[in-house]
Amino acid sequence: MNSDSGADPTARHARQPRGFWRLALLQYWDNFALYGSRILLTLYVIDLLGHPRLAQSVWGLAGLRRIAAPIGAHGDQVFASLLFGLFGSLVALTPVLGGWIADRGFGRRRAVIAGAGLMAAGHALLALQRPFLFGLLLLVCGNGLFKSSITAAVAALYRPSDGARRSAGFQLVYVAVNLGVLSAPLVCGTIGEKIGWSYGFAAAAAGMAIGLLIYATGPRLDEATPTAEAARDAPAPAARATRLLIILGVALVFSGNEQIGNAVIVWIKQDVARGMGAVTLPATPFVAVVPLVCVIGAPLLIRIWAMRGKEDLFARMVAGAGIGAAAYALLAAVAAIDAGRPALAAWPVLMLALWAIAYLHVWPTGLTLMAILAPRGAQALWMALYFLAVVLADLITGTIGGLLSALGPPLFFLIQAGVIGIGAIVLAIAARRASGRVAR
Repeated sequence: MNSDSGADPTARHARQPRGFWRLALLQYWDNFALYGSRILLTLYVIDLLGHPRLAQSVWGLAGLRRIAAPIGAHGDQVFASLLFGLFGSLVALTPVLGGWIADRGFGRRRAVIAGAGLMAAGHALLALQRPFLFGLLLLVCGNGLFKSSITAAVAALYRPSDGARRSAGFQLVYVAVNLGVLSAPLVCGTIGEKIGWSYGFAAAAAGMAIGLLIYATGPRLDEATPTAEAARDAPAPAARATRLLIILGVALVFSGNEQIGNAVIVWIKQDVARGMGAVTLPATPFVAVVPLVCVIGAPLLIRIWAMRGKEDLFARMVAGAGIGAAAYALLAAVAAIDAGRPALAAWPVLMLALWAIAYLHVWPTGLTLMAILAPRGAQALWMALYFLAVVLADLITGTIGGLLSALGPPLFFLIQAGVIGIGAIVLAIAARRASGRVAR
């Protein structure tokens, strides 16, 4: 799922600037394609490695396995987990460099077009199998150019005084993003599992190409002329250590989000009863529960928070981390009770719904906190550093994900719950350092 979700949906949906819907639609297709390929990644690599002749035909795969062997990636599932985590980390890391390139003369529009083009080509190379690893590299590079520039392009549509309209606009973008994440496993995942892996990746490539065509063939977009805004009171910036604690805490919690597309989906495929009569459901559509609950639940939660009045944002994040830890503890209990027999499909659905609620409490709230606590003149830097929490989360995911096969699902899911619980403790320490005075 995508992390740009801090807008307030209770603002009035004023008419959006010219070109807004084109940008929103492009972000839908980007997330459809990226999450479509990513949801297939672990399952595809495990299946590929199960056919040694096919695996040997993939350029560079044997060499990469040799490099990974010294750090313990001997089994197929362990190696696939490490590759999943590495790919996710690089996807989250490169937008920092891509934004720097766009700001240093390359230009936002060119960065969006070049990035989308590289990603469309990358998805297509995944479908061709032999250049699979090269396709992943193109996705990493293309996303780096694309992600930061497309966010800046949306922001540039508004004048500084367009607060309510900007808030409504970013909420609409958030809905488009999550609809893309929602449809990715339903379309790409189902096609990949039921028809063929290459067809699933090809569907992702087609989606990215459609988005690129919509953007590149349209007129240039309006860019609002900035005006001076009145100075307003703001809390004193928190100490650097507090901001770093927020990033670390979010990373530990968010590892649970990244683990869904890795170890959780492997468990669903192997140990969950997915039959409906004569039909066996693929595993990937289960992941769609998270964005579906996010799209439905975000307006409801924010309305509840608004009814409560001022609320400690740190307390909200700690509560979300607790819900996330409980979601994985639930899987641990289910896997232990149903050991030796398939678990009911209702259990992973419930777990994923709980995780979506946890996500809504943690990630967008962390974005708000970072914007409030960062010192003036360094907000952009600290927002970029906040997104590096995803990098750390993916490294955690890839590193511990291989323990699924070594330890078994009950103990593995309990460990993941513990990692999230540690994240909650780190966030509580950050709250104490900030004196708990930050509220929304």
